[in-house]
Amino acid sequence: MQKQDYLLKQHKLKVTNSRVAILKYLEDAVSPVDSLAIKKHLDKSTITTNRATVFRILNIFIREGIVKTVQFNEGKSRYELTSKPEHHHIVCTICGDIKDVNVCINKEMENTIVNETGYRINRHMLEFTGTCPRCS
Repeated sequence: MQKQDYLLKQHKLKVTNSRVAILKYLEDAVSPVDSLAIKKHLDKSTITTNRATVFRILNIFIREGIVKTVQFNEGKSRYELTSKPEHHHIVCTICGDIKDVNVCINKEMENTIVNETGYRINRHMLEFTGTCPRCS
């Protein structure tokens, strides 16, 4: 049994070719991907689906906590698996390339924010912007 099948069954979701392919694509992605990239990937494979189905699957995955939405102020959502280790992103301001950054704020910084604001932190997101090596 593939791990994607196991994950779907664990969440009591029907195992379909589209769902398995989307999970596999997100697993292999090196940065968050948008729904159009997912649809194009499915089109290249033998899986026939439409964009509305891709959105429905992503919304199910979000509801189940399998996938999370990531926003980069570009007018669309991107998606990545919640099972990936905590990380942040760097975005090229010229070409829009996005890379994962495997650095996270430390507990001391988080405690300082809690002490200053009184908030209880559930999760945090940190986005870096700059110019990628190709555009520099």
